[in-house]
Amino acid sequence: MLHVMTDAYRSVESKLNDIKYIFELINKLTYYLDVKSIMPPMIIPYYYGTIPEDHGISAFVMLEGGHFTIHTFSYRECYFADLLYSDYFDSEKFIHLLKEELPCNEMRAQKFDRRFRSEIQAPPNHDTKNDFGPHLLGKVQPNTKIDLDTLFDLFESMPYDLNMDPIMRPYLLKSSKNNPKYLSGMTLIAQSHIAMHYNISENSMFVDMFSCSFTDFTKFKAALNTYFGTQIPFELIIRGSKHDFVKTKLETRISRYNAWQTNIND
Repeated sequence: MLHVMTDAYRSVESKLNDIKYIFELINKLTYYLDVKSIMPPMIIPYYYGTIPEDHGISAFVMLEGGHFTIHTFSYRECYFADLLYSDYFDSEKFIHLLKEELPCNEMRAQKFDRRFRSEIQAPPNHDTKNDFGPHLLGKVQPNTKIDLDTLFDLFESMPYDLNMDPIMRPYLLKSSKNNPKYLSGMTLIAQSHIAMHYNISENSMFVDMFSCSFTDFTKFKAALNTYFGTQIPFELIIRGSKHDFVKTKLETRISRYNAWQTNIND
């Protein structure tokens, strides 16, 4: 159960804001990586939030027992992409294809085998002002079997319980029509996501919550512990460290645009 997280900076603004391009990017990468998608890509533009610099595109596709997500921030010239999959995939090829199809000057990649993670406290040096936000990883062993209704109710209420800003209603799927191995759920919150993948035969579930801001994750953990009736080991990963310092400054953009005025007055 490999999970690859990529944080990319100084990317191409026009591509980060191109809905069709992001749609084709997801199709192309899932095809070339030979990971089993169970739906077409879903693209959600985010242009009316309270922070204009956070506007961009959130997109995802469900895989068998996993997902591929991408969140773009065109003004910040950065994007955050995740690939979690239940079977083998070439992680280096994934990183290479991302750099090739969505170029950037800098990419930071992290890899995790989600089968073997133990609880680790949040890093003491995280910067709530300049870091993008936390990504919470967890593995749940529920004390009862889980069904789609249970997952839907959880996804429907969780963003509001945690004072987050949902930008879609929950999306839930069986991994196949006849003999599904997984039940999977996804909901997008403002430029980030909550995802869960439940292995039916093993009665175990992988949980992801990626947020664009630092919130009280003890509430999230407590809610899941209560809901599933078990203690859940979590790991907190800090994403997008100092992302604000690697974008092109507004003053530079204005200077580029106004250069023609200087040129004609020479």
